[in-house]
Amino acid sequence: MKKCTKCGGKGPFYKTHQSKDGLHSWCKKCADTQKKEWAKNNPKRRKEICRKWNLKKRYGISELDWFAQFEKQKRRCAICGTKKPDRGSWCTDHDHETKKFRGILCHSCNLAIGLLKDDVLVVESAARYVRNNNV
Repeated sequence: MKKCTKCGGKGPFYKTHQSKDGLHSWCKKCADTQKKEWAKNNPKRRKEICRKWNLKKRYGISELDWFAQFEKQKRRCAICGTKKPDRGSWCTDHDHETKKFRGILCHSCNLAIGLLKDDVLVVESAARYVRNNNV
């Protein structure tokens, strides 16, 4: 029976490809405690790591891909053209069915197309409505 090298306990252990037996050297409790402590002491680095992971996992793009698109958009929202995002950060827009990355939007524009269900016909209908009822 394997023992945790930190506390001496008998597991359970996370799986890893980095050891001969396929198990982490610390038990899950010790590993989780260490992860929480590291995250607490390194908030900026944790945010950076999570951002990179989310871009790759959710949208299949790298941070370089994201910044290249943002430069292509002239550092503006792809819909309204604002240079400063509301709510403090930019939104990574994607197709909800295919998960394909589409561009970078401000929070308001991202929320708007989401509420319109990413449906081109509904978006066009909303545009007609605003155009025809602009007082």
